Amino acid sequence: LDLAGFSPDGKSLDPAAVTTVATYAERAKDQRMVLVVRVVGESGDAAFRQNAVETAARALRDGPDGWSILYIACHLRDYDQIFQERVRLMLAEAYPRLPGFDHERMAIERGYNKQELRQVYAELVASRTAFAEQFRSMDDEQWRRTGVHPERGRFTLYDALFQVGMHDALHME
Repeated sequence: LDLAGFSPDGKSLDPAAVTTVATYAERAKDQRMVLVVRVVGESGDAAFRQNAVETAARALRDGPDGWSILYIACHLRDYDQIFQERVRLMLAEAYPRLPGFDHERMAIERGYNKQELRQVYAELVASRTAFAEQFRSMDDEQWRRTGVHPERGRFTLYDALFQVGMHDALHME
């Protein structure tokens, strides 16, 4: 779907365009399809494109009460850090109690939709790279470590790895 309706500087978006994307997103979700949105506009300059992508990341949501693209990116970045901390605890302690988190409170406290998409994305990429390396570097004995998840009870490092993948898939809607 081509997304048009930006102001000349790319810093605002026509509400009708947001409604159109939301309608297409709902249809795509109902049919278990992915909606790809391409930013288009009169200006081909880099500043316009950067502003337009930031604007779209804040404005477009995955439903009427859904999360914005920026909110999802912030959430994934922050939960990467939470998942990493849980793994560190499980490697350092015998059967530790893993902390729970309130993602809604975290989003408010950290002002997700006020953050810059480029920075959030860079932090997510760095965090995910470190996290993948952490898992790659573990030996067989470390993989057998467990902890107590606040919602699931006994929690293995295999569970942790599976949770990361499922968590990402959930937010790829």
